[in-house]
Amino acid sequence: MQNRGAVWLFTILLAIACLYQLSFTFVASSFESEAAEIGKSKADSVKRVNPGISSVEYDRLLDSFTEKYLKDNSQREIYPVFGFNYADCKKNELSLGLDLQGGMSVTLEVSIPEMVGALAANEKDQAFVKAMSLARSRQSESQVDFITEFERAYQEVAPNGKLAAIFHSRDNATKFPATASNSEIINTLREEAKVAIDNVERILRNRIDKFGVVQPTIQKQQYSGRILIDLPGVKDKERVRKVLQSTATLEFWDTYTNEFIYPKLEAADKAVSEILYPGVRAAFEAKNKTKDTASDSTKTNADSTQVDTASSDVESLLAGTDSAKTNKPAANEKEDPAKVSPVFAFLRPAVYQDERQQLQLIPGAIVGFAAVSDTDQVNNILNNDVFKANMPTDLRLLWASKPDKNTIALYAIKSTRDGKAPLDGGSIVDARRDFNQRNEVEVTMRMNSEGAKIWADMTTAASKNRDAIAIVLDNYVQSAPSVNGPIPNGSSAITMGAGNKADQLNEADDLANILKAGALPAPASIVDEAVVGPSLGADNIQAGMNSFFVALGVIILYIWFYYNIAGLVANLALLASLFFIMGSLASWHASLTLPGIAGIILTIGISVDANVLIYERVREELRLGKSLKEALDLGYKRASSAIIDGNLTTLLTAIVLTAFGTGPIRGFAVTLIFGILCSLFSAIFITRLIFTAPRFANYQFRFSSKATANLFTNVNFDWVGKRRVFYIISSLVITAGVISMFTRGFSLGIDFTGGRTYTVQFDDIIEQDKIRQALATPFESAPEVKTIGSGNSVKITTNYLIQENAAQTDAKVEAKLQEGLNTLGSKYKIMESRKVDGSISDDIVKSAVISVTFSLLIIFLYIVLRFRRWQFGLGALASLFHDILLILSVFAIGHGYLPFSMEIDQHFIAALLTILGYSINDTVVVFDRIREYLKGKDSKADHVQLINNALNSTLGRTLNTSFTTFVVMLMIFLFGGDSIKGFVFALLLGIAIGTYSSLCVATPIVVDFGKKGDFTK
Repeated sequence: MQNRGAVWLFTILLAIACLYQLSFTFVASSFESEAAEIGKSKADSVKRVNPGISSVEYDRLLDSFTEKYLKDNSQREIYPVFGFNYADCKKNELSLGLDLQGGMSVTLEVSIPEMVGALAANEKDQAFVKAMSLARSRQSESQVDFITEFERAYQEVAPNGKLAAIFHSRDNATKFPATASNSEIINTLREEAKVAIDNVERILRNRIDKFGVVQPTIQKQQYSGRILIDLPGVKDKERVRKVLQSTATLEFWDTYTNEFIYPKLEAADKAVSEILYPGVRAAFEAKNKTKDTASDSTKTNADSTQVDTASSDVESLLAGTDSAKTNKPAANEKEDPAKVSPVFAFLRPAVYQDERQQLQLIPGAIVGFAAVSDTDQVNNILNNDVFKANMPTDLRLLWASKPDKNTIALYAIKSTRDGKAPLDGGSIVDARRDFNQRNEVEVTMRMNSEGAKIWADMTTAASKNRDAIAIVLDNYVQSAPSVNGPIPNGSSAITMGAGNKADQLNEADDLANILKAGALPAPASIVDEAVVGPSLGADNIQAGMNSFFVALGVIILYIWFYYNIAGLVANLALLASLFFIMGSLASWHASLTLPGIAGIILTIGISVDANVLIYERVREELRLGKSLKEALDLGYKRASSAIIDGNLTTLLTAIVLTAFGTGPIRGFAVTLIFGILCSLFSAIFITRLIFTAPRFANYQFRFSSKATANLFTNVNFDWVGKRRVFYIISSLVITAGVISMFTRGFSLGIDFTGGRTYTVQFDDIIEQDKIRQALATPFESAPEVKTIGSGNSVKITTNYLIQENAAQTDAKVEAKLQEGLNTLGSKYKIMESRKVDGSISDDIVKSAVISVTFSLLIIFLYIVLRFRRWQFGLGALASLFHDILLILSVFAIGHGYLPFSMEIDQHFIAALLTILGYSINDTVVVFDRIREYLKGKDSKADHVQLINNALNSTLGRTLNTSFTTFVVMLMIFLFGGDSIKGFVFALLLGIAIGTYSSLCVATPIVVDFGKKGDFTK
């Protein structure tokens, strides 16, 4: 083997990189176990005091104490070698999908049509109204984005019409010039749609950060207007729905100065301490009187804004008030900083030291800083009635939108009598990043005429005292620039603060986009939603791990039995490939899902297949009397083309899945891609390194046991001659299936029909009819009820209120569900829920059709180019159509009779595409051997006999690979979760059908459409 040193070096470096990446998972998991122990200890303490506490309340307390410990210690260093804290480790660990840890997955659709309508100055124009209506109806049946459909529709409705006449106005003359062509207007609309989606995504990211979710996933689909969000671990689904769907509020507020608010903070601090903790502050001041005879509280000189700290009794508490210090009680419990100074124990005043080492108040609207982990404690104080009584009645204290490292600023906002902002984002016409005459980065914004008047009044008032005006989005301060003078014309410039140019440019872009968000009312609605309960996630983890280890154990034992010592080498490569897969997933921050585990286990079969191809070739050469070294060289060489061809076609299928799939399907596909690459590397290179290692130079590796040495060596089955029998068998099954398709139809999942499904687990076994009848009245029609897994779990599907998009609809439907279930007299738990809007289900159907069609086209072209004969391409394509029809036939015939879900949904499409990849893998290996035989020494023999010989010679590899892969998937089917039994059954079916079709369908079709000369010339 050439370049052994380079391969060893790469292998070692790859192993180190994977180990490093996976170490974050181990460290974070260890720290979470520590937090769970502490949480349990505290929950047990509460239970000892209140022995009557229920198990539900105990679990809630346990989760609460554990989560609080993790939050309070998120910045604590837990990886001492590299200095990473818990938050860093969580960001870099191998993340689990929602089906493995519970949580919520949401697809939000930004209404691009409403955005276009809002931008139109003459929205009542008849041509515009007709074009909008036509574009809306067409988009529901098209994969094209709305703006493209609108452009086509307007061209049809008004061939000579001018879009500038519809969108141009005095306020947006720069954006939509009166002289602009239709194509220029469309390009501007595209840009505005992109900005709108970017803004919604940015706003959602900010909102999601407030949930405290670790490793949220947010993906935007630019022109479809959809944003995919995964929130692992989230439990309050109503809050998520409310927060994600609420319209963003951009507001401009007057502010108070730090100089004005600071003395009031001092007074409130003292008042809260005296009311909540009587005598504690006085005792502390008396104790420290000898240290400083001037025992007054911190004094503020109104003229110089200087804080006299020389006589401060509380200064020792204010110095370095980070959470690590202030959360610890003093030696004497009565001197706990949080009792002596409730406000300043967690909120550091906005001060700085001047050249005389005196503390000065920072000018502006910022009145304090707090550690991010301390914001809850500060909020509790801010909501205290005593604190409020000592502050101005029109004061609102709002946090900044982003922390600076681990510290976040608190702003003083001047509210109004009615609580409404003087000016909101609807007045902004445009905003963009720019440079002023001094080459400073700034953001320029323009307002409409109504907004310009209010802005002139606000800036005039603020400029008298050089006050700031706060820009607030969703109650978080984005910026609070000082006003230097009145701005009468509605055009303003906000200069970026200090920092390097790159940071200033990024900040300017962010602020400009936020300002533009107020001018683009693009509401978002939930069109797809899945909620997985934490207990179901735990069950899925257990089921997934059970199936994984059982499958792995069976395969390792089988390979060892069949290939003897060489089997141990293959097993070592298999374990190495699994290690590389997990490390790669962690490094790419890919989520591991239940279908992902299925993908990993499927790659076990792929890895075994590569080794089987090599080993069968080596065994053939050994039977011909070659030495072990010669057999190894020839085995790897002759197996390489089949390995590469077979795995490349599967890889292409996985790439199609990644491109068109979402959620679990994409997770499965990504895992499959990593699995193919890692298993190929391990099977080809790691095994070769071991076989050619100097220490094994004289070792005679055995590639078979006595029982398997001559297995499949004397097979002489007439595959081609029996082809008509195979055609009849396939035709009968497909005919029965087609009849069933037209009579019974398929069990379509809500991915294809739209609607809501709920997975409900009862304490008792309840008949489906009783559940259906109980829900018929609240749902106004009987829903579909299916038993899944054990008899006490059911899946309930309904279309009740699916067309309504009101914010409270989901809660209303769940209330109706519970109303009906409560009449059954059995305790129950909603384990999982899913909602799919009709619009997205249409897109899923189209995406599925495109995925399958595109995969078939790619595979056909690859086979034709690789084998240079159209007969091979036709045979491969025909066998794939055969496989699809057979699988669909089984699902059409079997649904309702088999004790697991046989729904046609996204998971089924993923399984179908994987089956196509597996089937073509098998077919390519067979074709590769046929090509070799037809060009071999016996090429003058009858080509039908040569093809039969080729099929029989590869039978050992075909059956071994099929058997190991089938056993792997069977283990998942038997021991995996109920939620993927239909998915795995399709894979099981596909493995059997794919093996059958590669031998009995693909090859006979090649024979029927060609002659010997077609293959040998």
